[in-house]
Amino acid sequence: MRTKKLLAAILGCAMLFLAAGCAKKEPQTATVSLPSNPTTGYSWKVEQSNDLFEITSEFAEGEGGALGAGGTDTFTLTPQASGETAVMFMYGRSWEEAPESEIVYNVKIDKNMQITVESVKAEMAGSMEQMPETPQMEVK
Repeated sequence: MRTKKLLAAILGCAMLFLAAGCAKKEPQTATVSLPSNPTTGYSWKVEQSNDLFEITSEFAEGEGGALGAGGTDTFTLTPQASGETAVMFMYGRSWEEAPESEIVYNVKIDKNMQITVESVKAEMAGSMEQMPETPQMEVK
């Protein structure tokens, strides 16, 4: 009888241990905030090499709210599938052929929808050359 209780206790502990290790994590989201001034005709366009994220954006005017003043575009990336993708942010005018500036984030999404930024590459020109550093992708 003692052996059966001991075996049941060991199996119970093993099941708890396995369940804790296999528990799904909450999916992460990523945000990128970029300076923008749509009153000049410039805006950020976003593309992905593999459509793994749902991407939404929101523009917030800068402090003071002066006419023609810029602000910040904040992009929220929500993973829809696992895999690897390049997320490209291009700043330019819709009627011009090439973007003025470009930032590329190479990202990996695991099966639990956890996001890892593998690398970042930025080519800044024009008004974006004034940026002190490349904007980071914040993962929560």
